[in-house]
Amino acid sequence: MMKKLSQVSGFYEPSFFRLHIETNNSIKDINNLSDRDFSTFLHEYIHFIQDTTTYYGLNNINYNVEYLRFANNFIVKQPKKLFKTPIYPKLDNSDNVLLNGHICKLTFGDTDAINNVASVKSYSITKVPIPIPNTVVNEIEVIDIEIIDSLNNENIFSFGAGCIMESMAYLFEKITCSNYSKSPDIPYNSAELIVEHIFPEFGEHKLNILALCDVCLSISNPAKYFILKLEEYRNHNYIPPTPESIYSNFLETSLVANNIQSVSFNDNFSFLSNTIKSQLKGYFNDKHFDNLKEWIEEVIENTKLYRLNNPSFIIDLAKGKMKDNLFFREFFNKVGTPLMTNSKKEFRFYHPLAYKKQIDIGYFWAISQIHNIFLRRGSSCEMKEMCNLPISNTITDVRCDSEPWSRCRDKNLCPFALVWRHWGLADYRPTD
Repeated sequence: MMKKLSQVSGFYEPSFFRLHIETNNSIKDINNLSDRDFSTFLHEYIHFIQDTTTYYGLNNINYNVEYLRFANNFIVKQPKKLFKTPIYPKLDNSDNVLLNGHICKLTFGDTDAINNVASVKSYSITKVPIPIPNTVVNEIEVIDIEIIDSLNNENIFSFGAGCIMESMAYLFEKITCSNYSKSPDIPYNSAELIVEHIFPEFGEHKLNILALCDVCLSISNPAKYFILKLEEYRNHNYIPPTPESIYSNFLETSLVANNIQSVSFNDNFSFLSNTIKSQLKGYFNDKHFDNLKEWIEEVIENTKLYRLNNPSFIIDLAKGKMKDNLFFREFFNKVGTPLMTNSKKEFRFYHPLAYKKQIDIGYFWAISQIHNIFLRRGSSCEMKEMCNLPISNTITDVRCDSEPWSRCRDKNLCPFALVWRHWGLADYRPTD
């Protein structure tokens, strides 16, 4: 459901493992990034960590995989080899895709930029009915925040997982980097503003806010937990002795918080992580992709173990200046990066396996382009510049800009065309 987690200087594409830094400076060596570019890299890299080590991030991947499977099955049933876009999930919710997408949208909330916020005036928790047939959930509680700007104007936004993710990434920048780009108050300072309104003493230690943001992403409705936990701390006048204790408290109470009676958070998270690993590999059912499937195995398994073996590892990452942080170096060397791009049309990717084998994680970028076409977010492929690199052996042309699916009969298949063909769509094309 999440399209991009964006800021002025970069973005990250959840589920599709692409990190972009809006700079003309080289990104070929992370160690040589300028302080400003490094802070942007770090902000988006935190989104990559959220993508792979939180329940909410993994659940978003699950939704996108299930949607793409549904869309693919829908297309291949079209008798005239033509399909109309956008492709929407079934209204009867017989496969749960419609329900999962609706819940993701409600719990994600707003991330539109709002500047010059002076304070939070009030907040409310509203029960929103689910108008989709299902036996699982009847309503979702959403958080509306009323704010006042420096000119005493009032505004309202929906505080959800999107704000929590951006607040966490921006707070990470501010704690660990000496030079970073200033971002709008909403969504980037939203968590801090709410803490200041409900229980300011809790926020005197910024790592407390970081920990609470991270813990909130361990459940399906992060914003509700954020508000209720702050209220609980305030009502008991309780400040956690350490940021790490916020995690231990969550793990002790997670059965109650998630209304689960027989499955611990660790078991639930481990099951979801293993499911995602299998789903992502399911994109690629051919030996041609074996190296990429090994990368999926390594990344999802290692990030799962970081969360299970050290639930508060985010706090370890946030201690001290990032370039001197040995734990960050260990994590980076173990997990690597998503595909990284910049304004200069450079492309970089790091993982230990890449020193031994050729791994092309650009196929996830290709899948995101197919995803966009299914939802009618465009008819072109953004990968043209990467395909123009000498090592790609691909000759780009005007079809990349208007009908990239038509390339699936070429001798040398670009990533988009190869995936389109691999998914059995060679004879199909979208139509208005």
